[in-house]
Amino acid sequence: MKQYIEITNNGEIEIAGLTLMGACTKTDNQIGFFGTGNKYAIATLMRNKVDFRIYSGINHFELETREVKFRDEIFHQVIIDGQTTSITTEMGPSWEPWFVLREFISNAIDEGRYKLNIVDEFNPEIGLTKIYIELDEEYEEIMSKFNNYFLDRSSVLDSTHKNVEIVQGDGSFNIFRRNISVTEYNGYKSLYWYNFNKLNINESRIFKYSWEIDEGIAKVLSVSTNKEIIENYLLNNKKNYEENANFYYAEKFSNTWLEVLEGKLLYLESIVRDSDEKDNVYLLKDNLGKKLAEQFPQLKIVGVNTKNYKRINIDTTQFSLNVNIEEDIEPVVEEMTQEEEEKIVNSIKESIESLSNVGYEPTFNLELVKSENKSEYWFNNETLFMDITEIKNIELALMYGYFMSKGYQEYSREFETMLISELISYGKKLLEINR
Repeated sequence: MKQYIEITNNGEIEIAGLTLMGACTKTDNQIGFFGTGNKYAIATLMRNKVDFRIYSGINHFELETREVKFRDEIFHQVIIDGQTTSITTEMGPSWEPWFVLREFISNAIDEGRYKLNIVDEFNPEIGLTKIYIELDEEYEEIMSKFNNYFLDRSSVLDSTHKNVEIVQGDGSFNIFRRNISVTEYNGYKSLYWYNFNKLNINESRIFKYSWEIDEGIAKVLSVSTNKEIIENYLLNNKKNYEENANFYYAEKFSNTWLEVLEGKLLYLESIVRDSDEKDNVYLLKDNLGKKLAEQFPQLKIVGVNTKNYKRINIDTTQFSLNVNIEEDIEPVVEEMTQEEEEKIVNSIKESIESLSNVGYEPTFNLELVKSENKSEYWFNNETLFMDITEIKNIELALMYGYFMSKGYQEYSREFETMLISELISYGKKLLEINR
C-alpha cells in the first residue's frame, strides 16, 4: 500500500494561489515572499512523475498537462481544475525533491496549524488545506534526514544574538533561515550550523550572499557566553567554514572571551607563517585580534599591542620613508655589514621610486625587523613592519602598506572593492595607452 506525506495547514487555499505567478500576501516575518514557490513545487512533482494531491477543504484540485509549442520547442503546460496556468513542468530545472517538501511545509507554517504526518489514505477536512506527496524512495530518504532540512529547535545551542543562532550540527555546513535550510550541498565542513532570522535568499530559497554568512557567524560568536563554543572556534576553526568569519563587523564581545583568552599566548595569523601546536597558544585572525585588543587592552596580542622582534640597524636617511622609534621600547639591534645594508637600502629605494612613478608614494613608517615568528610583513599604528628575510617582497609589502595606511581593513569588502576598482582603473589606462 502506498504511503503519503501529509502536510496540513489552516485555511482553504484558493486556486489563484496555485495559478497566479508572483501572487503573495505574506509579511516580512513569514518564511516565503516570492509567490512562486508552490508553482515550482508542482512543476517539479509533475516533471518527476511523483503522485500527489492538493485538497482545499474537501475539494480536490485536478492537475494535468497539455503540450504547447513555443519556437519549435514542446512544453508541458499545467492545467489546474480546467484552468490554464503559466506553469510548465520545465520550470525549476535545478529544484531538488527536498525543495518541494520545504516549500509546502514553509507555506503551512506561515498559514498556521501546521501538521506533518505519514498516512496511507487521504482525509480532506473543511477549513484546512492538505497536500499529499507519495512517500517514494527519494522522499523516504529526505524524511530520514528531516532535521537537516527543518531545524529541530532542541538542537539550538546559543540564542544570544538577535538575528543568528548557533545550532548543534553533524560536521557539515548548513545554514537555516527561520528554521528552514537555505543551503545547497557544497562539501564544506563546519563546527556548527547557523539559523538566521533575516537573510537574503534567491528564488530557489538558497542563501544569496556568502558575506552575510561570514559576518553573521562572527557576530553571533562575538556575543556568545558559551565558553565551550568560543574555545572550540578558537582551536578548530581552521579547515572549517568558521575560518571565514569576518570579525571586522563583529559587535561587542562578551566577557566570556576575556575569560577564555586572558593569560594565553595570542598571535595574529598574519605574522606567524608556521606554528607548532602548543598549550595556551591561540592564533587569531587579524580582524579578530584587532577587535579584541580594542575592547580588552589587557590582552597581549603579538602583532597588535606587543613587540616580539628584533630591529635591524640600517641608515634609513638614504630613502624617503620615515622610521618610527618608540622611546619606551629598547630595541635589540642586529648589526649588518655595509655591503648587506647597501643592497637592502638600494632595493627599498628602487621599489619606492617604482611605486611613486605610478601614483603609490609610500608616506608611512617602515621598520625592518627580524621576527621570532617567521613573519613576512604586517601593518600597525601607521607602520609597516617588514621581515628582513623577506626583502625580496619589498615592493609587494610597500603596496600592502600603502593601502593599509589609507584606512582599508584586511579581509573587508571595502578592501576587496578597492582592489577591484584599482584593477579596472589600470585596465582602462592601458587601453588608452594602446589606442
